[in-house]
This record gives sequence, structure tokens and C-alpha cells, in this order.
Amino acid sequence: PSDMLYKKNVIVLRGTFKPITYVGFDMLKTSVGLCRKEADYQKEDTVVLCEMNLERLMRKGTDIDEKDFLDRVDMLNGMGQYVMVSGFFEFYKLSDYFTSFKLKALRMLLGANTLEKIFDDSYYEDLNGGLLQAMGMLFNEKTKLLIYPFKKKDSNELISTENFYLPVKYQHLYEHLISNELIIPITGYRKSILGIYSKDVLEKIQKRDKTWEDEVPKYISEMIKNRKLFGYKE
Repeated sequence: PSDMLYKKNVIVLRGTFKPITYVGFDMLKTSVGLCRKEADYQKEDTVVLCEMNLERLMRKGTDIDEKDFLDRVDMLNGMGQYVMVSGFFEFYKLSDYFTSFKLKALRMLLGANTLEKIFDDSYYEDLNGGLLQAMGMLFNEKTKLLIYPFKKKDSNELISTENFYLPVKYQHLYEHLISNELIIPITGYRKSILGIYSKDVLEKIQKRDKTWEDEVPKYISEMIKNRKLFGYKE
């Protein structure tokens, strides 16, 4: 990693990618577009990583299917994406990990629904300084969060940096992060695809509902069918 990431702009999208949908690729595309506006951006100096978290699965008590995990790696690699497998559940630990490398900049890409969890005290009970200590570790001198809007399935409400749930006691902290552009909303996203959810796609695959093929890139759908991934049956 130290050689690969040396003096690079690093963009990290974490997820399960089971499977990656049009939404996931739009998140990657719009985040790269946003980074192009920064003065020191060069295409050859930018590395995009799709990060999968083992710790998240272990906390859920889910048995880790190695083949399933590696199939997802192959799928992302086939689309030209680098993959990172980590054991960092909290975002601040992932950010802190990258401080050991000589990066130009780190951009962590997440949905607005995940931003709510960043401001949830319960994730930082093991830290003496609680959420404030975690924020200091998350927002080091090179790290910013890029926030992609999230569409609620039950109400179709669009959650963004402007209306996500934020405890009142952290309002001033959040305003500080926004005004200093440490949290940046993503614009130019495809509104028509925001109703696509990986869990729904997976369920459709297993129920033999062919409409799932319209919600993932052609390469992904062909690979799922050819290798019979995620419980796919003809």
C-alpha cells in the first residue's frame, strides 16, 4: 500500500457491493468529478478504492463466506476498480490508518444515511473523548467526507447534508465542518437511480425477478449470470 498510495489523492467508497449497482458507480463517478475541481488534482495521481469491511460482518454475527467475498473482489476488479479489504468498523479508524502513508489527500465517500451514524455517540463509547475525539482522528489535515444523497425507501424522502438527522448538541460542530469544507455535498448525481438498493437487487436475483438486470451495469449482470453468483438460477 505504501508504494501504491505514495503522494496520491485517494478516494474510498466502503460498502458490501453485493452487488454493486448503478448507484455505486454513480457515487464513484461524481466523487471523482468533484475532486477534479481541486487545484492539485491529476488523473494519474488519483487512486479509487472500493473498501469492504470484515469487522462489520463479524459484528453482525454473519459467517464469512470466503468465496462470496472473493467473487465480489473479482467483480469490482473486472470493472477496473481497486479493492481494499479491512477490519476497520468505525470511519475514524479507517481515516487514521491512512495517516501512516504519505498521501496527497484522502476523500471518504458515503451516503447521507451513513452520515447520521458518524454523529451517533454509541459508536464511540470506548473512547475517553467520545465523539469529539473520534472527529479529531477522522478529520486529520488530509481528510474530507464527500456525501452522496440517500433516498428513503418508505417515503421517497431525499436525505442530504441539509436535512439528515443531527443531534442538537452537535449542530455547531457540524456547521464548523461544513463551513471549512471538511464535509462536502456531492452534486450532479443521477436522480433517476436513487431508488436502487443493493439489498433489493440481491432479493430479486434470488427470487428470479429479472428486473434486477436493469439496476446494475451490463458487465455485472453478465458475471452474476455466468458464474451463478448470489444465489442466481436461470
